[in-house]
Amino acid sequence: MLLVFALKTYTVMRMNTLVLPKLITPVHAGFRDLELPEAFSWEAGIDQTAIHGLYVVAFRSLRNLQAPPEMIDQLLELDGDATEEAQHMPGFHTYWHDDDLSAEGYGLSFCLWDSREEAKHAAQQPKHRAAVMYARGEGREVYLSYDIETHNIFRFAGAKIVFALAA
Repeated sequence: MLLVFALKTYTVMRMNTLVLPKLITPVHAGFRDLELPEAFSWEAGIDQTAIHGLYVVAFRSLRNLQAPPEMIDQLLELDGDATEEAQHMPGFHTYWHDDDLSAEGYGLSFCLWDSREEAKHAAQQPKHRAAVMYARGEGREVYLSYDIETHNIFRFAGAKIVFALAA
């Protein structure tokens, strides 16, 4: 069965990268309802020959389907600006964004980083902070709820990927 999703993948191309972002895709139409380790094709997109760890920040949301379109447009623009900013930050691998919400308004996106420290540093940058402040302030009608989840991802040479919830 072939699953097709409208999505954007933003990627920084690096020499000797351990992550092949275009291969990390949803594995099931109901991916938004699955735990993050089961929702995507991580095995296909993360190098199997190296010993390494990665850090993923996932954003699960329930969009207010009645939110004013101009608020949604503004938030999407700010999100795009923050993504562009993140692409130039050390440790950034990819940003996967779910463009098609579920019929109920559920969405899921994630950023993949080399480390928690690099992800936290990027979250303090001006464009990311502007998007967060808008979502919490003037644009607070866009989401009915959202949750941030973080995981450490480990792979030892030749072994399966292991996810561990990050504190």
